[in-house]
Amino acid sequence: MTARQSSPSDAPSDSNVRKRVCKACDRCRLKKSKCDGANPCGRCRADNAICVFGERKKAHDKVYPKGYVEMLEQQQAWLVHALQELYRRSRDGHGWPGKPLKCESNGHPLTHDLLSRLGALDQSRGDCFEENPDAMQQRLWSQNSGQMQRQDSTDASSDGGAQSPVITSFAQQLPPTPPSSFSPARAVQS
Repeated sequence: MTARQSSPSDAPSDSNVRKRVCKACDRCRLKKSKCDGANPCGRCRADNAICVFGERKKAHDKVYPKGYVEMLEQQQAWLVHALQELYRRSRDGHGWPGKPLKCESNGHPLTHDLLSRLGALDQSRGDCFEENPDAMQQRLWSQNSGQMQRQDSTDASSDGGAQSPVITSFAQQLPPTPPSSFSPARAVQS
């Protein structure tokens, strides 16, 4: 079957018809999203992402360690934040914050020092990717319980011991506790 090129007279008049582009940007191809072919494309522009139309590479033999993608995403977020901060400082007429950084043998300062000075690394304190769901759940429980205890002690001292709205809303989100004699096997049989 041969591909047929359409002429302007063959094109439908409806402006909502999708046009097929020759090549999608790398990000749209990776996400398997429709790319409009513009540079930057609409999706990358909407997400404030870097839009590149690179050569396709075979990556079927590459195996990356667990957490590698998350690490790259975090590094990219730091770099974007620093670039935006540099732009803001330049636009507002502010110079480099503080003294010049120490340069390495290649004539450039460490990227970590640049990001740190621009405050990009401060943005992510506490934002870490937890690979273990049990550890993440435990951390969330401990954070919430500390918050509920503080809220409960504040409420108890201020309104005579009424239950905190934080505890009430949290308790409403919990699934009902089964009775102690509950057996999943018996529940399925009945």
